[in-house]
Amino acid sequence: MNLVTTKTIGYVRRDLQSLHDWTNHQFAMKSMSSSRVAFDRTHKWFGYEVILLKPNAKIKKGHWDARVNRLGDRILPGWNCALLCHYCPSGGMTEHCDHSVFEPLVGSDFSR
Repeated sequence: MNLVTTKTIGYVRRDLQSLHDWTNHQFAMKSMSSSRVAFDRTHKWFGYEVILLKPNAKIKKGHWDARVNRLGDRILPGWNCALLCHYCPSGGMTEHCDHSVFEPLVGSDFSR
Protein backbone atom coordinates (compact mmCIF):
# COMPACT_ATOMS: atom_id res chain seq x y z
CA MET A 1 0.00 0.00 0.00
CA ASN A 2 1.47 3.37 -1.03
CA LEU A 3 0.56 6.07 1.47
CA VAL A 4 1.41 9.65 0.66
CA THR A 5 2.99 12.14 3.02
CA THR A 6 0.65 14.72 4.54
CA LYS A 7 1.56 18.37 3.93
CA THR A 8 -0.03 21.16 5.97
CA ILE A 9 -1.08 24.04 3.71
CA GLY A 10 -2.75 26.25 6.31
CA TYR A 11 -4.96 26.55 9.35
CA VAL A 12 -8.41 27.91 10.10
CA ARG A 13 -7.79 30.22 13.06
CA ARG A 14 -10.59 32.76 12.92
CA ASP A 15 -13.86 31.98 14.73
CA LEU A 16 -13.03 28.30 15.17
CA GLN A 17 -15.80 27.83 17.78
CA SER A 18 -18.40 29.01 15.27
CA LEU A 19 -17.12 26.52 12.69
CA HIS A 20 -17.16 23.73 15.30
CA ASP A 21 -20.73 24.60 16.30
CA TRP A 22 -21.81 24.63 12.65
CA THR A 23 -20.34 21.15 12.03
CA ASN A 24 -22.16 19.75 15.07
CA HIS A 25 -25.54 21.00 13.82
CA GLN A 26 -25.62 19.55 10.33
CA PHE A 27 -28.67 17.65 9.12
CA ALA A 28 -28.87 14.89 6.47
CA MET A 29 -25.75 13.09 7.70
CA LYS A 30 -25.54 9.58 6.23
CA SER A 31 -23.97 6.44 7.61
CA MET A 32 -21.61 4.11 5.74
CA SER A 33 -22.64 0.73 7.04
CA SER A 34 -20.97 -1.09 4.13
CA SER A 35 -17.57 0.58 4.47
CA ARG A 36 -14.55 -1.61 5.17
CA VAL A 37 -12.48 1.49 5.99
CA ALA A 38 -14.60 3.85 8.15
CA PHE A 39 -16.65 2.73 11.12
CA ASP A 40 -19.07 4.40 13.56
CA ARG A 41 -19.17 7.47 11.35
CA THR A 42 -21.72 9.69 9.65
CA HIS A 43 -20.88 11.99 6.77
CA LYS A 44 -22.19 14.67 4.42
CA TRP A 45 -20.85 15.58 0.96
CA PHE A 46 -20.65 19.18 -0.27
CA GLY A 47 -20.14 20.18 -3.91
CA TYR A 48 -20.20 16.69 -5.38
CA GLU A 49 -20.97 13.39 -3.66
CA VAL A 50 -18.73 10.47 -4.51
CA ILE A 51 -20.13 6.96 -4.10
CA LEU A 52 -17.10 4.71 -3.89
CA LEU A 53 -17.72 1.69 -6.06
CA LYS A 54 -15.04 -0.37 -7.76
CA PRO A 55 -13.84 -0.09 -10.39
CA ASN A 56 -15.70 3.18 -11.14
CA ALA A 57 -16.98 5.65 -8.58
CA LYS A 58 -20.36 7.32 -9.10
CA ILE A 59 -20.37 11.10 -8.82
CA LYS A 60 -23.52 13.14 -8.25
CA LYS A 61 -24.47 16.57 -6.93
CA GLY A 62 -23.93 16.96 -3.18
CA HIS A 63 -25.13 19.59 -0.71
CA TRP A 64 -24.47 23.30 -1.23
CA ASP A 65 -23.47 25.64 1.58
CA ALA A 66 -22.03 29.17 1.29
CA ARG A 67 -19.72 28.64 4.27
CA VAL A 68 -18.25 25.45 2.81
CA ASN A 69 -17.78 27.17 -0.57
CA ARG A 70 -15.85 30.07 1.02
CA LEU A 71 -13.69 27.74 3.11
CA GLY A 72 -13.03 25.43 0.16
CA ASP A 73 -12.01 28.34 -2.08
CA ARG A 74 -9.68 29.59 0.65
CA ILE A 75 -8.00 26.24 1.30
CA LEU A 76 -7.96 24.78 -2.20
CA PRO A 77 -9.09 27.09 -5.04
CA GLY A 78 -10.92 25.08 -7.70
CA TRP A 79 -12.09 22.41 -5.22
CA ASN A 80 -15.13 20.37 -6.24
CA CYS A 81 -16.05 18.12 -3.31
CA ALA A 82 -15.75 18.20 0.46
CA LEU A 83 -16.66 15.51 2.96
CA LEU A 84 -17.71 16.41 6.50
CA CYS A 85 -17.42 13.41 8.84
CA HIS A 86 -18.55 12.89 12.42
CA TYR A 87 -17.02 9.97 14.31
CA CYS A 88 -18.57 8.45 17.41
CA PRO A 89 -16.10 8.01 20.30
CA SER A 90 -15.62 4.37 19.19
CA GLY A 91 -15.33 5.34 15.50
CA GLY A 92 -12.33 5.59 13.28
CA MET A 93 -10.78 4.78 9.95
CA THR A 94 -8.32 2.07 9.02
CA GLU A 95 -5.17 2.80 7.07
CA HIS A 96 -6.06 2.85 3.39
CA CYS A 97 -5.41 4.37 -0.02
CA ASP A 98 -8.12 6.64 -1.39
CA HIS A 99 -10.01 5.68 -4.54
CA SER A 100 -8.28 6.81 -7.73
CA VAL A 101 -11.14 9.25 -8.40
CA PHE A 102 -9.53 11.51 -5.76
CA GLU A 103 -6.15 11.68 -7.47
CA PRO A 104 -4.02 13.71 -7.66
CA LEU A 105 -4.97 15.68 -4.54
CA VAL A 106 -6.86 15.07 -1.32
CA GLY A 107 -7.04 17.66 1.45
CA SER A 108 -7.83 16.51 5.00
CA ASP A 109 -8.53 17.96 8.41
CA PHE A 110 -8.25 15.50 11.27
CA SER A 111 -9.40 17.76 14.10
CA ARG A 112 -11.77 16.40 16.73
